[in-house]
Amino acid sequence: MVAILRSRVKTENFWLWPSGQLNFPDQPLLAEARITKDFFKRSLAVIVQERRPAGVWCNAGYSDCYWFDNRGIAFKSAPRPEGSFIVTLDDPGREKIGGGDLVMRGDDWINLRKIITSWLVSEKQIRHFVINRPQQEVVAKAGALEILLTWRFDPAVSLAALKQLVAKNEFNLEKVNRLDLRVENRIYFR
Repeated sequence: MVAILRSRVKTENFWLWPSGQLNFPDQPLLAEARITKDFFKRSLAVIVQERRPAGVWCNAGYSDCYWFDNRGIAFKSAPRPEGSFIVTLDDPGREKIGGGDLVMRGDDWINLRKIITSWLVSEKQIRHFVINRPQQEVVAKAGALEILLTWRFDPAVSLAALKQLVAKNEFNLEKVNRLDLRVENRIYFR
C-alpha cells in the first residue's frame, strides 16, 4: 500500500497530500481508500478497505474464475470451487473476466444480487447458479428442485409472494420439482 501511495503522492509533506476518496482503478483488491487530515491535531489517517468476497464467478469453459464482491466487481483470481460453502456463478456466455471487471452491469447486477441473496436461496442452501445470458435467466438446483429466475425485472415481488404462500402452508416446496419465476408477477411450478 505504501508503494501505491508513493506513486500517487509526489511529496513528503503530507499537508500537500490530497484529501478524501482516492481512486485506484489498477488495484481491484481495494474497495475503498481515503485520506483524512486534521490540521489542528497535526494528524493524517489513511483508511484502506479491501474487497470482501461474495462468491466466485467463472467464465466460459471455466478456465477463469474470479472472486467477486457485493458490488459485482471481480477482484482476484480464484480456484474453481467444489462443494457447497461458496456461492458460485457459472457464466458460459462470457468469454473473459478479469480483475476490476464488472460481472454484470447496472440493474442486471442489482436484480441478480437480489436473487442470490434471497430467502429462497438461503432456505434451500443453494450455492451454485448457471447464468444464461441470451435468455437473461439464472438456473439454480437444490436437490431435485430446479429453480428458474430472471434478472430482467426486480425479483423481489415474485419472491415475496412465494414466501407468503410458503408461510401460510399453501405451498409446499418439498413437493415441487420445478419452480419458474421468470414471468413478472407469476409463479409457475410442477
